Amino acid sequence: MDKSKLKTLLKNNDPSLFSEIKKFSLQSPTFTELSFLSTLRKKNKNQDEGKPLKIALLGSPTLYPLSDFLEHYLTINQYSPKFFIGEFDNYIQEILNPASEYHQFEADITVVIPTPDRLLTQLQTTMSFDDLFHQVNRDVNEHLSLLDNIKTGQVITTNFMPLSHRSFGPLRSTLPFDPATYIKTFNTTLGQQLHSQYKICDLEYLACEYGTTRAYDPNFYFETKNIFAPDFLPQVASELALVIDHFKSAMKKVLICDLDHTLWGGIIGDDGIEGIELGGSTKGQAFVKLQKTIKDLKKRGVILCLCSKNEESIAMEAIENHPEMVLRKDDFVAWKINWNPKSENIKELSEELNLGLDSFVFIDDNPAEIEIVNQYVPAVATITMDGDPSEFASRVANSRYFEPRTLTAEDSKKTGQYQQEYQRKSLQKTSMNMDEYLKSLEMTGNINDFQKIDVPRISQLINKSNQFNFTTIRRSEAEVIDLINNESFSPFTIRLQDKFGDYGLISVIILEDLPAEDAMAVNTWIMSCRVLKREVEHLALNKMVEIAKARGRSKIKGLYYPTKKNIIVKDLYPELGFEMISSDDSETIFSLNIEQYNELKTSIELK
Repeated sequence: MDKSKLKTLLKNNDPSLFSEIKKFSLQSPTFTELSFLSTLRKKNKNQDEGKPLKIALLGSPTLYPLSDFLEHYLTINQYSPKFFIGEFDNYIQEILNPASEYHQFEADITVVIPTPDRLLTQLQTTMSFDDLFHQVNRDVNEHLSLLDNIKTGQVITTNFMPLSHRSFGPLRSTLPFDPATYIKTFNTTLGQQLHSQYKICDLEYLACEYGTTRAYDPNFYFETKNIFAPDFLPQVASELALVIDHFKSAMKKVLICDLDHTLWGGIIGDDGIEGIELGGSTKGQAFVKLQKTIKDLKKRGVILCLCSKNEESIAMEAIENHPEMVLRKDDFVAWKINWNPKSENIKELSEELNLGLDSFVFIDDNPAEIEIVNQYVPAVATITMDGDPSEFASRVANSRYFEPRTLTAEDSKKTGQYQQEYQRKSLQKTSMNMDEYLKSLEMTGNINDFQKIDVPRISQLINKSNQFNFTTIRRSEAEVIDLINNESFSPFTIRLQDKFGDYGLISVIILEDLPAEDAMAVNTWIMSCRVLKREVEHLALNKMVEIAKARGRSKIKGLYYPTKKNIIVKDLYPELGFEMISSDDSETIFSLNIEQYNELKTSIELK
């Protein structure tokens, strides 16, 4: 990092300074380096205002300069954070007292950082492992009960860092009263019992990755009461920022893979099936490892595509017939194997899959191809697969692009669902008109009130859907559960299937009763874009009218909060018969007179 160059950029008010600060901030800086970058950022005038976010930081240790570093990482990730910093070792009282300044702050996200010191004093040399498990369960339940007192926003808790001293030497893993054994057991139990609406910032893993003996500095602790060594603080702040971002953004959905020198060694057009490196040699095994890593992503719901400059027939022969190939043709939803610019191929894949370019990650061995994609489709994330192939699998796994926010049964079906979509599009081309096409799909649907078993999927849709989403109101799983028994709301879901397969749960609608306005307001209306123009929106509106009539309301109020991504629903309310009441830059309000409503036709059979 050239500090003098960065200072010159600041002096000249150069607009590239912010991107340079971000680049160096993501390269594991030391305490001194990150302090310099943070100070430089605060002086920089060329940066856009980020998304507002209220963060409460509570815990046992001193929380500064962690709070300053966390602010830095959130800001370079396009947030505009405002902080409440709890007092030293006062987090329990701050959470339990409903009148505390913390509760008055009404944080969007609360981060709780406990330490095990008080808990470790309870360990006795007479303890058995049964005593240990009983003690740990009690301590974990107490911690989770404390978190349950946080009524606003979302919650992140850290677990405990491993101890860096060998208290009992070789016996440490065999003794139930060894502090290291207690911490490992506590962390495992916390992960098992943590409510799905909370998240863990895994300090145990982070410290092990960084180096347990380096992560804690006793001199720094005694001077400042910081449990993190100075140069470990940037790592903790960066990880916390990423976990916070998990609440607010969706993971990437699609991985686009190059072939030559990426999924295998060599050039298939020149070397042939027998000549490419895959399996066998050390280098060949590295490519197999990469393919296994990618296959695991597919199992978690990531869509796989190919984009390669090759002859399609030759490349597909290798994919289908090479004995060491882990990934086969059926693992990929779509491919562009031709001699066109890869940036254009990626744009076509985006259109065909009906997914935004910011959902894509592209991997390629050629830095020039990566640069072209960065320039012409900058929304696409890229990973350069050059150098040692033994590092390729870890580059993809450690990119952090595909870390799931939740895991549901729906995720493992994604590849099949998108492949089925291609079959549907092929059928559409042979149908005479749209009505005939929709009837030929033989669609059936289910409408249900919110069910607890669907809460993870409902929350996932609410938090990751950006296009068919009128209000972009986000809700945690806890907030979704609260809606089930709230009489002011009528939430329901829609599932869809057709002769090609099951879409699963594809739409979430939350109606809010407004007695004073004699109306039901569409607080949230989300639908998977995969079923757009399949008359699911007709089915949904028919159900809304039915609910509004049952409530005795005379109208339905439609809300539209415009964003850069939800333009596709801008005109849907008028198309469905709503009248625009008012409009400005931040909100458009529509109204539907129920008495004049005629039920919309739909080719979907309700079951």
